[in-house]
Amino acid sequence: MNEFIAPNLHPIVVHFPIALLITGILIEVFSFLGWRQHSFRQAGRWMILLGTLLTVVAVTSGIYALAGVSRIGVGSTDPSDSWQQLSNHSPLVHNTTAWHLMVRHVLFESIGAALALLGTVGWIACSDRIRRSLGLIWFLFILAGVGVIGTGAWFSGEGIYRHAVAVDTTSSDSRPSTLEYYLPPLEGHTIGAGAAVALALLSIGLAIRSRVTLAALENLHALGPVLNEPPHQLADALAPHSYEVLATPSEIAQRVPSSRFALLAALVALLTAAGGWWVLSDGADLSFTAFHDLWALISDSDQNSGFWLTRRIAHVCCGVLIVALPVLLAIISRYMPRSRLLLPATILLLLLAIAGQIWLGVLLIFDGNAGPVSRFVQISPSTTATTTAPTAVVIKNTAPVTAPATTLPAMHRPATLRAATTKAATSR
Repeated sequence: MNEFIAPNLHPIVVHFPIALLITGILIEVFSFLGWRQHSFRQAGRWMILLGTLLTVVAVTSGIYALAGVSRIGVGSTDPSDSWQQLSNHSPLVHNTTAWHLMVRHVLFESIGAALALLGTVGWIACSDRIRRSLGLIWFLFILAGVGVIGTGAWFSGEGIYRHAVAVDTTSSDSRPSTLEYYLPPLEGHTIGAGAAVALALLSIGLAIRSRVTLAALENLHALGPVLNEPPHQLADALAPHSYEVLATPSEIAQRVPSSRFALLAALVALLTAAGGWWVLSDGADLSFTAFHDLWALISDSDQNSGFWLTRRIAHVCCGVLIVALPVLLAIISRYMPRSRLLLPATILLLLLAIAGQIWLGVLLIFDGNAGPVSRFVQISPSTTATTTAPTAVVIKNTAPVTAPATTLPAMHRPATLRAATTKAATSR
């Protein structure tokens, strides 16, 4: 077999959220036939929830996949090369039709994931009264998200099956047989980041739900002494206690597992951060415990024209916030549920940290380590004029091609080989 899909996990991950969301939506639609209180409807809502969370994982794995397939055919690259330098030599970027399909795929999937998240997390966060009055609106948000996600999937299929996007045509003899090549550590880090972001957003919705539920129950509990009074002074011991408050508001509010999900999000974020540290040490051919050398790679000001805030430092700072803020959210939900300022402030900071981390992840994967944190690296036209674009895009080979391992994209190259290639380029 001379052709195969370029090694990334996105084609495996992407099918689960689409299947779960479509099935859950269909169950919710058919529940209007008389299954409103049936457990079948609850199963459908769990499918929508899991599908929405996995959509975030699929999006983050897709970011890595697009960066990887954009490097196919580029040849020997350096991890510090900017996106503009790589795109000048990328056959995919110069194949206008295929590249436009991939851009539309990314755009539609991102919008669809945002709509599904808004509908799902919004439905989780709101009170029962708002659910009854605005339930249809939340459902339409999720339905629109599923429709946009399906449209984006069609663009991806067009690019793969009509234009051979992500199809590697090199000989099997020139490809490594290591596990690192087929299961890249960096993609594992991006998938873990997607899971951490999804759980953090879910914990935000549950924290708001817990606070709203507590406020509603406190209003009900204030009427408890009045409702509990019997209509006469001599209460009948055998009479049913129809007005008795069976549980206090704090006991009922604790049934919303917001603190548990927040701690789970923090744990997944911590494991993802450890994975990112391992990816950095593996790429630099350093020990996992070489903290001083690894921090020097992170904080090297030359990566950002002498400014101290490098992309990696900002990435680490946002990662620390995504680990710490869910823990604070769990503490607030569990021990300070009546706080009026701490909960909104923590949620706002967590949302800003998530947005910043997504942006920095895109910068690091596509544009490399060097450059400002606010934008992609821009190269002057005089510099790019000396580069030559590829004259043709090879779709398939008729005979095996023997190529050295150093022609593999840098993000798929083994760590020792990447280090040796970088050292040789530096010595020249």
